Amino acid sequence: QSGGKPHLPVSHGSYRPYGTRPNPKVNFFLMIEVRYERGIYLPRQNLWLDPRDPKHLAFISHAHSDHIAPHEEIILSERTSRLLQHRMPGRRIEHVLPFGENGRCMGSI
Repeated sequence: QSGGKPHLPVSHGSYRPYGTRPNPKVNFFLMIEVRYERGIYLPRQNLWLDPRDPKHLAFISHAHSDHIAPHEEIILSERTSRLLQHRMPGRRIEHVLPFGENGRCMGSI
């Protein structure tokens, strides 16, 4: 290396800046409204992600105490369901989804 500059690999025609690769499945102009109110809220879907306060419908990513509350209806993985049943027993509707698999829950979510 001369002049103290780091060596950077040189691309010969295969480099494309992030987001410029044509992909018919991705719409880079789609905007999703997201709010943060002691949890992440997606108003169009009426869905909470890891809310700290009880909600009607919530997605729970993991069963840490700062992510669980007595929600009415939850979406979670099988392992999170088992942990949550141990940490916060009670009645609720659980939509248990296979970990790492794509799928639909409750129609449009």
